[in-house]
Amino acid sequence: MLIAVAANGDTLEHRVAKRFEDSTYLLIVNMEDMSLEVFKNHNAGTGSGIDMARIITEKDCEAVITGSIKREAFEELLTMQVTRYNGADYTAREALDLMEKYRLDLICYYEGEDPDFHILHRGSCDCSDH
Repeated sequence: MLIAVAANGDTLEHRVAKRFEDSTYLLIVNMEDMSLEVFKNHNAGTGSGIDMARIITEKDCEAVITGSIKREAFEELLTMQVTRYNGADYTAREALDLMEKYRLDLICYYEGEDPDFHILHRGSCDCSDH
């Protein structure tokens, strides 16, 4: 199983980024043997994160551990059914361990999204009770 981690460094000892788009590296971790594939985020702090989201989906990662995510990258990950976990401020290694123990919160909304928005229908909902 492959898990992506948006980190502020290129090892598992570096901290998970508070914001997906600001991370300096994307770590793709093979959970079977903890081997890493490392990608530098050349757009750290200036981009939408879509390039990193596409790496995650191209590598067929099951999940990503990060902090908040802007809309464009969030929707790419959501569409490709990548589970999103909030591991901000933990080291990548700590966050992976917490994820395996089901102790990380899911990221259900993109940064700035109204949590009352009916996420299952993404704008096409005609439910009167939501």
